[in-house]
This record gives sequence, structure tokens and C-alpha cells, in this order.
Amino acid sequence: MISPLSWFGGASTEPIYLGFDGACNIFGTRYHQNLRTKMMTTTPPAVRILPMSTEEFSDWTIEELQQKFFLEDLPFRPDARYRHYKAGLKTPPGSVVLFQYRKFLVASAIFRDAERFMEPDEDGYEGALYFDTKSIRVFDPIGPDVVSEFWHEFKGFSHVKWSLNPEGYAAFQRALKQVEPPKQQAE
Repeated sequence: MISPLSWFGGASTEPIYLGFDGACNIFGTRYHQNLRTKMMTTTPPAVRILPMSTEEFSDWTIEELQQKFFLEDLPFRPDARYRHYKAGLKTPPGSVVLFQYRKFLVASAIFRDAERFMEPDEDGYEGALYFDTKSIRVFDPIGPDVVSEFWHEFKGFSHVKWSLNPEGYAAFQRALKQVEPPKQQAE
């Protein structure tokens, strides 16, 4: 059996989908159990690029964003909740989300769910995305030239939420360098 950590180039054999056990225990539905089984394959159901707001993180370098947000903050939020200002992300649970910041891919996580708020919250956010806390990874920033080597349909970074062919993900993840999970995994 191939470890799902192979998606992220990790050397550990610990499954990264332990976070979905909680979903199965909470909801107890066949849907969530089937989702977990599907996610134990080597090809994710979808691969999406999510551009991050340079307004929200305007003063941050890529390194600060990776360390402070992806390794020290997001994994320890309830359900790795990532709020967004405008449009969310339409993708199936189990999709790999590649986070884009300043024209580089800087992190990845496994998508669990999305929520659209009835009205913006007190900070002006219009919705939230939820990720598997045990799947969050940062890596050496990846530029558009490298992305297009694995996905020929990719034309460059912008504010577009690219949908990439999941078959290209295994080769892409093997090219990642300095893959790092959060220091202490969230429970």
C-alpha cells in the first residue's frame, strides 16, 4: 500500500488522513468512510491552485507566510479553517489545494469542505474553507516554469483558481524540495 504522504514527498509512513477519522466518527456516514477510502489512493480527485490575498498578507515574505501561517497558525485552528473574502473554491473533498502567493506555490493541504456565510462576518470574510490539519505542508517555492512542466495547460499565475489534471500530481510532488509539516500536528 502506498502511503498518502507520498503525495507530499514525505518520508514518513504515517497516514496523513488521520484527520478524516474525526469526520467519520463525528458524522458516522458511509459518505465520509468512502471518502477516506478513496483518499488512500495515489491520485487525488482534483488538484486546485488557490491564489492567496496579497492584501491580507501584504507585509509578509514567502518565508514568513510559510512559517507563521501554514506551520504555526492554520494547523491549529479548528478544522484548519481558512476564511476568504470573496469567491470560495468548488472542488470535491480530498482534493489537493496548492496555495499560490506572490506568483509561487508555497504550500499544500487536503480540502475537506467549504462554507458560504449568509452575510460577511465581523472581519468582512464571506466564507471559509476547511482542510485536513495533518495534510498541511510547505515546500521550497515553486515558480510557474516548474508548474508548467507537470501541467502543460497551465499558462501562469494570476487570480485564477486553476484546476489541474490530478494525474500530474504524483510527478509534481516528487519534484518538491524541503517539504515540511507543522512542528506539532494539531489533534
